[in-house]
Amino acid sequence: MNHVVRLTSTAPAAIAVLQVVGPGAESWIRNHWVPNAASNAPLGINHIRYGTIKNASAEAAGESIVVCKTGTDTFELHCHGGSTASQRILNQLTRDGFELVSWSDVLASSSTDTIVNEAIEDVLQATSMRTTAILLDQKRGALRLELESAIANLRQQKIDIATKILQELHTRSEVGLHLVVPWKVVLAGPPNVGKSSLLNAILGYQRAIVHESAGTTRDLLHEQTSIDGWPIQITDSAGVHSTDDEIELQGIQSSLTAVEDADCVLLLVAPEQGWTEPHHQILTKLTTQRVILVATKADVAEFHEYPKNICYPRISTSLKDSNSIAKLLACNSHVLVPNPPSAGSGVPFRIEHEARIRECISLLKQREFDRGIDALESWLQ
Repeated sequence: MNHVVRLTSTAPAAIAVLQVVGPGAESWIRNHWVPNAASNAPLGINHIRYGTIKNASAEAAGESIVVCKTGTDTFELHCHGGSTASQRILNQLTRDGFELVSWSDVLASSSTDTIVNEAIEDVLQATSMRTTAILLDQKRGALRLELESAIANLRQQKIDIATKILQELHTRSEVGLHLVVPWKVVLAGPPNVGKSSLLNAILGYQRAIVHESAGTTRDLLHEQTSIDGWPIQITDSAGVHSTDDEIELQGIQSSLTAVEDADCVLLLVAPEQGWTEPHHQILTKLTTQRVILVATKADVAEFHEYPKNICYPRISTSLKDSNSIAKLLACNSHVLVPNPPSAGSGVPFRIEHEARIRECISLLKQREFDRGIDALESWLQ
């Protein structure tokens, strides 16, 4: 069967790699690819050749391609990492009868270790070296080893040790579930406290419109970034305040909903306004204890007059002081992940992993030890 699979992530990158496999692979390449140096020499295994892909009408498409034969009837095509270039080649291959195969299908045929296959799939979607390293540990067997250790301890009636292993894995699962899916961080507060300005400062470029008029931001503005190696979706929200304007009310409701859904809320306070009723309103919507109180415009005046019963971490920031922004980001990282998993630790990284471990912990609490062993073994097998 002739088939093609994308070996690299669909996320934008410098290079995309496609693997073309089958008895028709070499003839397709000969018909659609022109080497940069005219040569009729056959493509040798592991020889790298540079050239240009052409379309069905034999006109040069202008796309540079590096070709490498990696095995009998197996070739790698290396092209520009943007989605357009690779998709154009995939479309051409599928039009010519090559079946587009997913990574999961390839992995399932090459390995029976589900955890390894899932880790490889997620590595392709990881956006930082830190999260990639954790997933590679799982690919190398870190999670499997700890689960096998739990099983061995259960068989030896060392229930407390097995339970501790599973509880530690369950604790790490929250980090594991955010190795690919980003943490949701929301900038919240009344109008004109500096939410959009802070968003721009964190991202390092002008993403949000900034103006002194209240209500400039009327809808949620999402952006992807990374803080200390953890993937983040940071959201600029509309200022919460009293208004009769229907459009502003919709924006405020969206802001409060975003606060409810957030993994962490940066609650901004400006010195000229101080602590206001909208701050209390936002706090009533919290479903997380991950909150950082951010006093903005510290170059204008320092703000310290928080209500006595409010005891979240506090950071003073100024857009004129890059160190204050760095301190905020470090605090945000610590609030999200206070105890990062050490190198080589087992980390559950799928929702199904967390559910299985939670089920096993429940079985051990009910003293259903044999069922706990069966549940873990069925997962690993």
